[in-house]
Amino acid sequence: MEEKFILLDAAVSKHVKISSTTPEWKSDPRILIWYLERSNQIAVDTDDYGVRDALLTIKQLPINGEPTQFQAYEAITRNQIRGIIHNAGGMTATELKENLHCRKCEIMSARPIGEKFPALVAFRGRSLLFKIGLKSFTIRVFPFEPTVYACQTCHKLGHGKEHFPNADKPRYPNCRGKQNASSGECPNNTPKCRNCGGSHLATARNCPKRVEINKKLATRKSTADAKRNERS
Repeated sequence: MEEKFILLDAAVSKHVKISSTTPEWKSDPRILIWYLERSNQIAVDTDDYGVRDALLTIKQLPINGEPTQFQAYEAITRNQIRGIIHNAGGMTATELKENLHCRKCEIMSARPIGEKFPALVAFRGRSLLFKIGLKSFTIRVFPFEPTVYACQTCHKLGHGKEHFPNADKPRYPNCRGKQNASSGECPNNTPKCRNCGGSHLATARNCPKRVEINKKLATRKSTADAKRNERS
């Protein structure tokens, strides 16, 4: 993953006007970068607001010579809470931020997730609102419960198909093999999960591996919430 890190360094330096080839940049303590393989995300840790603002403007990066779309967002902080809204109409993060409104609290960020137009919204404070405004409508806000995604393209857990970098290399849902361009039908009738090896589709919600990861996510969220409540 070193190539991705170098390309990201170059993209950041372009925005903050720092050359990625200088020794100062390579040893710069303002930024740490690592790749989250399961979720296919690049995480960046920085205490420099200029670098943060530059990162949030990045829409795409050249990966292996091809422009790859990125959705940059800022992670939730201690004094924030997240909620889910549905039927966001396919808006981008910028459009959501411009069209969402609330009189009772500040909306910190919003970004689309998934394929059915839900959006993840971060609010300032520790109390989740019941409803907020979207354009001229009032919509319900639901509590955010972290869950593991199953990719409809490669059938691995941890990311949705919109985050899969090789959309042109789908796999058959039954046998996990690479799809033949001349035939869209899987040659095997017996399903085999790519994640646990069981006799079911990899996207099944009752997959033991998927259930196990969801339990870990729920425990992690519960622990994090308890720590935030202790500090507040």
